[in-house]
Amino acid sequence: MNDDVNIAGVESRRRIERLVSRWDELIKERKDESPERSAAEISEDERRELLWLTPPTPYPGLRSFGP
Repeated sequence: MNDDVNIAGVESRRRIERLVSRWDELIKERKDESPERSAAEISEDERRELLWLTPPTPYPGLRSFGP
């Protein structure tokens, strides 16, 4: 049972490290410091995780997001 807990901890740590590194890549892409990755390079699971991490964009004419 301890082995299962250790394996789950290692897997979650790897997932977090991957998300943090991808987040850093996205920040660099926004600053034009690195080339963008093509859609083929991003897996479906990674795309879902990135969408979850991305803040919502305001809709045109929606007053709750700004002036």
